[in-house]
Amino acid sequence: MKRLTIAVLLVAVFGFTAWAMDKPMDGTMGKTMTPSMEQPMGNDMGAGMGNEMGKTMDGSMDKVSGMMPGAESMAVWKYITEVSPYRKWGQFPDHMGMQKGKSPHGALHEVYVNKAGLMKGTPKPVGAMVVKDNFNSREKLKFITVMYKVQGYNPSAGDWYWVEYSAEGKVLVEGPGSCAGCHSARAANDYIMVSDH
Repeated sequence: MKRLTIAVLLVAVFGFTAWAMDKPMDGTMGKTMTPSMEQPMGNDMGAGMGNEMGKTMDGSMDKVSGMMPGAESMAVWKYITEVSPYRKWGQFPDHMGMQKGKSPHGALHEVYVNKAGLMKGTPKPVGAMVVKDNFNSREKLKFITVMYKVQGYNPSAGDWYWVEYSAEGKVLVEGPGSCAGCHSARAANDYIMVSDH
């Protein structure tokens, strides 16, 4: 009986979470998102549940793929800071740790990639996310950039949605044209500049 009660509670919690994540944001978060990127982020709700990025490593669809946000800056920010904190993700095997950057990004950067984005080869599957912390030369976080593959969003640039946030979460730039110009130099690599993985 105890196991049945726990199972029912888990279904209720995860069922509500999936339902809530499918609802539009109500705008109460304001222009600047919290928590600050300087603070530790919360627990990863998807931990231990397999690949929350839409496809498992063997390519089959995952049961929690409905948790992925749409191509909307506030929903993406909430996802990468609360639902699946990006600093807990992996890194490209050929681009790990702090690296030298170049314009228009910071003097230094560190890149985090979700499980879908870490699948070897290109094009990356729908749901792939690449998040870059951009630092000045003194290693102070200046802004965060995201590329997120959303089916049908931007077919002329690999369906990538790009957004740039301040370190505090304020949207600085977003949309299909914001980054595609530079990234188009690597169109054959699915627009990914920092890795050939």
